[in-house]
Amino acid sequence: MEEKKNSKNSILVVLLGIALIAIIIMGVFIYKLTNERDIELQRATDLQAEANTLNNTVSDLQGKIDKVSELIGSDTSKDNTSDSKNEVTKDTVNNDISKVSNDDVVKENLQKYLNLIGALAGSPRSVLEELGLLKFDDYSGEQVDVEGVPYVTTKIKYSDFKNAMLQYMSEKCFEEDFSRFYKSFDWVYYRNSGATGRAFEVLSVIKINDSEYTAKVNEIMDDGSKEAVEYKVKVVNNNGKVVIDSCE
Repeated sequence: MEEKKNSKNSILVVLLGIALIAIIIMGVFIYKLTNERDIELQRATDLQAEANTLNNTVSDLQGKIDKVSELIGSDTSKDNTSDSKNEVTKDTVNNDISKVSNDDVVKENLQKYLNLIGALAGSPRSVLEELGLLKFDDYSGEQVDVEGVPYVTTKIKYSDFKNAMLQYMSEKCFEEDFSRFYKSFDWVYYRNSGATGRAFEVLSVIKINDSEYTAKVNEIMDDGSKEAVEYKVKVVNNNGKVVIDSCE
């Protein structure tokens, strides 16, 4: 009996040990599972936070992109409007001479044009002096022959000379009335010739239409006497400036 009792006790001890070991193993396993679950939960929380941050960043960037697009669209609209206005203004200036012409402007430019005509009647050099491009006492130029005709050299750029003339007359008028007395070699060469000059006094201009005027002018003779003459004047718009196109 005693042996059986001891045997049962031994078995119980073994079973108890096994159960204890099993409990320990299960505890360790459960701990690991719980720890891994906590780690995964923390990772999921961190990932969700990162996702939220990225979403916020994307939203901010999209908002900035939208603002930039709006600004670009607004600037483009302004530029188009400005270009449209500029085109309208340019067309108006080029085609509607009535917007920029008036009697005083025509009278002033006609007087300057006739002064240049009178100067040319004296000599081509006098035109340069009338424009202020050549001093009266500047005789530093050299005489050269161009196709058998004597010309005098200057240090005046031909482009400057022509631009100065076009302040008062059209290019057609310049070519017909003046250009043949000058040569362009980048610098102005003027024909070396001279005669008695002429003088004019513009008394009044009367508008016929937007491009035509009649002008009452005194032609001043060498002895100082005056002769009243009526001229028919045509004007054109040259880049927003009224200039003489013809004077008969």
